[in-house]
Amino acid sequence: MKTTKVTIPTPRPAKKLKEDIMKKIQSGNIYIGEEVAPKNITTTKIDSSGALVEVNQNVCGRKIPLAHIRQTALQDQIQLGILNYHSNQDYENLSDEDVQQHYTRIGENQPEIKEEAINKLKQLERTRHLKIWHDHSDILNHSYICFMVSWLYDPANFLTDEEYVQMYPNRKPINIQSAVERSKMYLVGQSGNLTKHVTFRKMKSLYKKNVNFPKNLTFIRNAQC
Repeated sequence: MKTTKVTIPTPRPAKKLKEDIMKKIQSGNIYIGEEVAPKNITTTKIDSSGALVEVNQNVCGRKIPLAHIRQTALQDQIQLGILNYHSNQDYENLSDEDVQQHYTRIGENQPEIKEEAINKLKQLERTRHLKIWHDHSDILNHSYICFMVSWLYDPANFLTDEEYVQMYPNRKPINIQSAVERSKMYLVGQSGNLTKHVTFRKMKSLYKKNVNFPKNLTFIRNAQC
């Protein structure tokens, strides 16, 4: 009787998965940001004798610096070819008709003086806006606060779907807005689960104090994101 061997894929054990992740963190393939808001907590565990003992443990949150997020996102957007970017020389070479077409494209009012129109156009097309929001959830019986960041799609800054197809006819069409507004992890850490801990104004004040949020930041409340 002939024996046939069948290979069945199995998931990696948790210990092996943890080892692989630690290797990638140490090699720089996975970036976990910097430590923020450290604190000491007391947990319980069962020792070798079966007794329940209390253990003090230091924990901290993690923050991916906005400069790092912006740099990596910019590289991704350049690689995709979706940025609507023009050099100073490009703006200086614009004719009156070209300037009018730019304003018509982005739906903005055009100043009468050409120099003012070009300066305003530079500001509009070179200013990108970030959106930051937070979520408060329980994971494995622990409460966590998570801040996410993404860019707001604006045709003044990025190509439209139609323009992308015209510029790259040999590429597969993509949804530009989805690519631009793909969220990225900004901040994550343990948080209390009492009402006072999840009140939006208190959270905003606490995290601005501890993690150095950028100035002129607009907070968007969304507990279900």
